[in-house]
Amino acid sequence: MIRRLELLGLATVVVVAALSTGLPFLYYLVYLVLLVVGGSYVLTRIGLTDLEAGYALNALHAHVGDELRVTYTIRNTARLPKLWLEVHNPSTLPGGIAGRAISLPPRAERTWRVRAPLVRRGHYRIDPLVVRTGDPFGFFEASATVGAGVNVVVYPRVEALPGWRLPATNLEGSRAHAERTHQATPLATTVRPWAPGDAMNRIHWKSTARQGDIQVKEFELEQTTDVWLFLDLHRDVQVGEGDDGSVELAIRVAASVADRASPRTGPSG
Repeated sequence: MIRRLELLGLATVVVVAALSTGLPFLYYLVYLVLLVVGGSYVLTRIGLTDLEAGYALNALHAHVGDELRVTYTIRNTARLPKLWLEVHNPSTLPGGIAGRAISLPPRAERTWRVRAPLVRRGHYRIDPLVVRTGDPFGFFEASATVGAGVNVVVYPRVEALPGWRLPATNLEGSRAHAERTHQATPLATTVRPWAPGDAMNRIHWKSTARQGDIQVKEFELEQTTDVWLFLDLHRDVQVGEGDDGSVELAIRVAASVADRASPRTGPSG
C-alpha cells in the first residue's frame, strides 16, 4: 500500500510538472510511467487466469518421526507464459511446509513434492493452497486460494519393545500374545493354500478368486481382554521440558505399550 501511494505521488508530481513547464522530456516521462504502470497492472491481472492447481497429502494421520509428503500440480492452459508464481500452503505444522516460486511456459504443467518432517505430536491445520503473482516492479499483486484446508493428526513416536511381554490371564482360551490354532476363532490373521483336512468354512473366497487356487484362513487364539494404561501427567511430578521432558517420554512409553498390546487384524471377507 505504501509503495502504491509513493507511485501515485510521483506520477502526480510528473504530470503537474509536465503541464506546467511543457517540456517534451517530462511528457515522455509521463508516457513511460503510464506504460510501466499500465503494463504492470495488466500483467498482474492475467497472471492467475487459465491456471489449474491442486495438492495432495500422503496421509492425514502419522507418527512423530514420519514425513508428511505434499504433492503439488499446477497447469497453465493459456497461450501466454506465467512469468512468476508463488505457490505455498499456510500451515500450523512446526517448521511449516516449504513453498516454491516457479514460472510456467504456455500450455505446460509442473509437478513437485515437498517433504515436511513431523517432529511434534498434536493436531495441526493445513490451509488451502495459495497461488500468488505480481509484476516485476512490485506495484501490484494478486492471489487465489485453491482447494480446502485439512487437519493432520500427529501421534507420539512408537518405539519397538522386542523384550516386553504382556502377562497371561486366567481366562480360558485367551493368551497374552498371538498364537496359531487349528480352531476357528474371531482372529483370522492370514491365508495359506488349502491342505487335506481343511474345513470348507475356512476357505477365504476373495483370496481364492484372486489367486486362482483355494486359499484357507488361519486363526489365532484370542488375546487378553483389555489393557488399561494409566499415565500420571500431574505437573508437580514432571521434570524437563519439551521433547526431552518426562511428559513426552511417558507419552511415548504409553503409546509404545498400547501399540504392542493391540491385536493384529486379519483378512476381511
